[in-house]
Amino acid sequence: MASLSHGDRRRAWPHPVLWFILALATALVLLSVFPGFFLPREESATVTVKEPERHRPPVPMASPAEVTLLPIAADAAASLGSPEATAEDDLSTIELLLTEYARHHQGNPVGENSEITAALLGKNPRKVAFLADSGPFLNGSGELVDRWGTPYFFHQESARSTGIRSAGPDGIHHTADDVAR
Repeated sequence: MASLSHGDRRRAWPHPVLWFILALATALVLLSVFPGFFLPREESATVTVKEPERHRPPVPMASPAEVTLLPIAADAAASLGSPEATAEDDLSTIELLLTEYARHHQGNPVGENSEITAALLGKNPRKVAFLADSGPFLNGSGELVDRWGTPYFFHQESARSTGIRSAGPDGIHHTADDVAR
């Protein structure tokens, strides 16, 4: 076997340009087969999938079995319609009761006089009474009445504001002797 000289070996190997073309073709083939393999990986490209927060629906509060009478109810029962108080004082007391109700229930009771009175008497989700269930301020229909025995007229102005009107001594609403707040 004849041995090649150093110069013969250089000529036997392909030309450096041919090596470059061969390396470039190999790189292109590898890039087409593994497109992401040669590209730098960015840490910011990593996406962390966060589990959505799951909220359970609020558990309704168990309503107490019995009505709880607040101390304000006794004060209200003593002052509503008393001879020492005025019709304006009665309206102030009712307004205070509605404010206390709103503080406990995030809003005033709504509806007709009998519905509002029932809510103040403890027929509400928390079974809290803001008014005693007997006295001259209630009639047989379960309505809150003024000192002359006429049911109050309630006008819902907003979630926290309710207009209150007493018919006054003549017992007729929307006359000159009405007392309103």
